[in-house]
Amino acid sequence: PGARAEPGPGELLRQVDELLAGLDGEAARDIRSQLGSAVTDLEQLALGLFPAALGGRPVGVLVREIVAGMPVPVRVDMAGPVEDLPPPLRALIYFFCSECLANTAKHAGASAATVRMDATADRLTVSVTDDGRGGASLAGSRGLRGLADRVEVAGGRLSVVSPPGGPTRVTAEIPLTRG
Repeated sequence: PGARAEPGPGELLRQVDELLAGLDGEAARDIRSQLGSAVTDLEQLALGLFPAALGGRPVGVLVREIVAGMPVPVRVDMAGPVEDLPPPLRALIYFFCSECLANTAKHAGASAATVRMDATADRLTVSVTDDGRGGASLAGSRGLRGLADRVEVAGGRLSVVSPPGGPTRVTAEIPLTRG
């Protein structure tokens, strides 16, 4: 598993909700209700900021367009019903791939990369792996930290495995069913 930095805002709100769940009384119920609304608003904000012109296009096409502009060859693998995901999760895939591939182009010194998208009935996993120099971290990248926040708002986790000398793998795992 990759290193984890401070929890993002979505994760913090969920932790507060868990703490409040043990309290009785009208005030605690009101606070939890307001907190639930805040989490929903945050999810819509973080996941819903998707360029309108891109919204109706298949996510596989969008990712391949990003890949076409890369200075290194990038393989794209898709498994499962990725195109059937709701628009906010398709937007998350788009932003995830955009950020990770931009980092690969700018910082990795890579000669190749792979994007992997896999959707099952209960989980979405998206990863970008490159054969570059490594050394990437959540703590050292505002872009990756912002991406981690987006993933956490969706109820998921972002991991970065990037030992010195490489390779680098950034993975988002998002549950598709919430309990």
